[in-house]
Amino acid sequence: MDRRSVLSLWVRRTAGAGLALGLPNLAWPQAFSLTEARGALRAALSQAAAVAVAQLGRPEGFLSNDKVRLGLPDALEKASPVLRTIGQGDKLEAFTNALNVAAAELAAAAGPALNQAIARAALPEPLKLLQGHQHALTVAFSEGQRAALTDTLRPVAQAVVDRSDLGSLHAELNDKAKSTSTSTSTSTSTSTSASDSTAAPVRVQAHLLQKTLDGLFFVMGEEERRLRNAPAKSGSPLIRKVFGAL
Repeated sequence: MDRRSVLSLWVRRTAGAGLALGLPNLAWPQAFSLTEARGALRAALSQAAAVAVAQLGRPEGFLSNDKVRLGLPDALEKASPVLRTIGQGDKLEAFTNALNVAAAELAAAAGPALNQAIARAALPEPLKLLQGHQHALTVAFSEGQRAALTDTLRPVAQAVVDRSDLGSLHAELNDKAKSTSTSTSTSTSTSTSASDSTAAPVRVQAHLLQKTLDGLFFVMGEEERRLRNAPAKSGSPLIRKVFGAL
């Protein structure tokens, strides 16, 4: 499977599973309060976010993990076979590597935004989240907070792109791809190339931001699964109390 599809497949499967409930544990009301349930869920999100930022915020964080490693934007991915035949393989690899280094830089800076999103997350049905599937909390958080996180992190992502060669590399590779097309006239190609050079950093920023968020949510989901399976190892008394009662 295309490694770029791993996260989207995971989200579709877990979201499709929904917050399916089994029979309620009647001991829950005696084991913890709703306030404690929300507190444990928020603590689990905070811990999962910290793990995700720590893992992916390293320079090799994305490059060394095939499950979250960023691939080429769709247009370049489609053009990559042609680009490789005309000797652009090294530039494609350089662009991909630079993209993943940029994702690590963005992930390292995402901690405060994630913490703010966790603090404002409503968590209106904590018992459903607690008894949901192993990624239920992360899926609900990503669905509720992705748009706000995108708005908050967009200028950060743009700054990362501006400090790198991603925009110029992207435009250059696009130009090379267009130059191999016999269906585009010379005048149209020149006009389109100029437009691509201007728009390239914006398109790269959007790709970088969404795929970085995908990676962060993926690692958060894996950490949530670990906490559900071993709450005693969480280091949080509240997580141990609430998740340990499930």
